[in-house]
Parts: sequence; C-alpha cells; structure tokens
Amino acid sequence: QQEIVGRRISEILPADTAATFQNRLTQVFGSGRPLDVEDSVGPADDQRRYRTVLFPMRDESGKITAVGTVAINIT
Repeated sequence: QQEIVGRRISEILPADTAATFQNRLTQVFGSGRPLDVEDSVGPADDQRRYRTVLFPMRDESGKITAVGTVAINIT
C-alpha cells in the first residue's frame, strides 16, 4: 500500500490502462454520477474479470472533492 499512496495513476499502471482510468475519473467528476464498469485484466491465458464502481465523494457543501473506487474480482 505504501508503494502507491500519493502516486499518480500513470506511475502505477500501464499507459493505456492509466488513460482509461483517468477518463473514468474525469467522467465521474464531470457528471457527478457513479460509474459501473467491467474490465478484463491480465494476459490472455490468465485473464481476470473485475467489476469496478466509481462514485463521487462530496464535501459538506456538495462539491465533489474526490472519486471513490471499489473493484471486485468477478472471475
């Protein structure tokens, strides 16, 4: 966990994956609505399927200050 805290998505994930995730964050920030997606991850012979829900987190005034994310392995 310490290895990823405070790092950018692009520092942790491959470029194409990071771009996809960044687009999803931007979508949730812009729309103010949750986003529910499914992805396949890993090599073709050992793919895992994940359901990921991204949701806006708001401060006391209702302003979106962060996006929460929960991913579940549904393989």
